[in-house]
Amino acid sequence: PGDASNLPERLQEVAIHRQLRHSCIVGFREAYLIENTIFIITEMLTGSDLLDTMLNRDSSFSEIELREVAFQMLNAVAYLADAGVAHRDLKLENVVLVSEAAEAGD
Repeated sequence: PGDASNLPERLQEVAIHRQLRHSCIVGFREAYLIENTIFIITEMLTGSDLLDTMLNRDSSFSEIELREVAFQMLNAVAYLADAGVAHRDLKLENVVLVSEAAEAGD
């Protein structure tokens, strides 16, 4: 059994994520509540997170690559802001590079 102390907040996160539709935000598929534990199913992403990519790359990002990742991240954050949502855990590990595109997850 999971910890029920933050269950209302987690259920609110699920309700918000369920409504989000943006090309740079991981797609929500389904959520299940089992014994106070929430299991969230999202679209499957193939790629690596931004931190792993930065640490394991042989060369640094080009200015064009950095600009594209920053643009997509800011585009997603602006979408969230327009929807009245704050991500609250935006970090390198929660940005997945998919086909040279950044996608915010978590």
